[in-house]
Amino acid sequence: MVEHYKLCVIFETRRYGRKYPCKKINTGDESLPSVHFVHKYVTPNTGDKACGYYQYFADDFNAYTCYVHDISHVHFRVIKKGDLVIVGGGGLINALNEWNYSINEAAKRSGKAVIWSAGFNWNKKIKIRISLDFSLFNLVSIRDYGHYSGLRNVPCATCMHPLFDRKYDIKREVGVVHHHRVKQIPEGLRDYESITNSDPIEDMILFIATSRVILTSSYHAAYWGTLLKKKVIIFSPHSEKYSFFKYPPSIYTGDLNKDIAGAKVYENALTECRNMTREYLDEILRQF
Repeated sequence: MVEHYKLCVIFETRRYGRKYPCKKINTGDESLPSVHFVHKYVTPNTGDKACGYYQYFADDFNAYTCYVHDISHVHFRVIKKGDLVIVGGGGLINALNEWNYSINEAAKRSGKAVIWSAGFNWNKKIKIRISLDFSLFNLVSIRDYGHYSGLRNVPCATCMHPLFDRKYDIKREVGVVHHHRVKQIPEGLRDYESITNSDPIEDMILFIATSRVILTSSYHAAYWGTLLKKKVIIFSPHSEKYSFFKYPPSIYTGDLNKDIAGAKVYENALTECRNMTREYLDEILRQF
């Protein structure tokens, strides 16, 4: 079974290796180990692309040669023993067997690996035959809070984006952010102004920040809405990832007024998430 997925991964990487190479984003001291960031960057999903945590902590890794690999096209030959592999964030765990295989293989190649706030993302349409081997990792954190795995929770590090520090004026009472793969918006929500989670991150955060209430089928839109002190309501949840928010949104019941009345605003979410992220970053840096 493992050999089957190994062949699939090798085939895909060879087929698309030139189109989706690992990106060298920094050249550091050659006497030091290289750092390999693995997440989903070849995607229309803005939240996944924003989960390249190197975007927020470039100065902390500027001494090292750094590479970025898309989870679907990990270039294993670039990963050397003693390098540091950082997997996350985004919903990478149990989303696909091929991804689980690639995460395990990258960790084996380096011998030193970290999972940084990746999320469990199982969908009932997928039968998971390859499990993630967490024993391969020096540090493990997941974005899921109170998860059945019992693994440590550290929130998604997109909380560090500087756009969250700006001041915004409210322009609409209700805004809808729908997942680009979830085409059906419940009938009662179709008349509200909307965007998708494939819009640029600047547009997404501006739209969320200028709305009083956010209705969404996107994980990151819900998370960012919470950080921006919005009432957040989820519709059309399509994966387990919607069940493990530390700051739970409401679930759309069909009675929007009631859902809005029952939704919570989490005043300290941004500060708490940033503090936990900085603490975990310090632990990662101690791995060198």
